[in-house]
Formats: sequence, structure tokens, C-alpha cells
Amino acid sequence: LVRPIPPRDPPSRKYRLMEDVDAFHNDGWWEGVVTKVLGSSSEGSRRYAVFFRCSREQIEFDPSDLRLHREWGRGDVWVTPLDLSHSLRYALHLSVFGLNGCVLV
Repeated sequence: LVRPIPPRDPPSRKYRLMEDVDAFHNDGWWEGVVTKVLGSSSEGSRRYAVFFRCSREQIEFDPSDLRLHREWGRGDVWVTPLDLSHSLRYALHLSVFGLNGCVLV
């Protein structure tokens, strides 16, 4: 089964804090979360800091290298995450422990 390429976001798309996105990095698309909305770049567009949970790194991106994260859902359609509980849990983690926080149990 080969799935189609996810749709691109319009160039005017503005990403929000804690929004799940895919970022084009190292020749592939990687899932991350927007952690900062930064000022304009030299081209006049906003830049975004994206945190990658898998590698625990944060990298800045132009909007042209981002797209809203989508999952290939049942019914053969791309679905945007509707469950905010993961993002809310992550936001709580950041507010309490910061980006590099560890918890010993």
C-alpha cells in the first residue's frame, strides 16, 4: 500500500505554539512541535522553532519547510490530529520542566 503525498499548506499559513507539524530536515519530513514563533527572516516571512521529540533537538525553520502534521487515516484520507491531549500534556511538561527537563521516579 502506497499512500499519497500529504497536501501542502497555503503559503499564508501561520503556525501556532504547540501545534504538531512536519518539518523538512535532512532530506526528509520529521514530526515535531512548534515551540516558538520568531520574528521575520530576510525574506520577510516568520520563522518557527520546532522541537523534535525523537532527537530532543530544537531547530528554526522557514514556513516553506513546514506543514501541518497529518496521519494517514481510515477511509484513505489524510487526517489532522484532533486530540489535543498530547499537545496539552507536552505544554504542561515544558512549563514545569523546560525543554531539557528530566524526571526521576
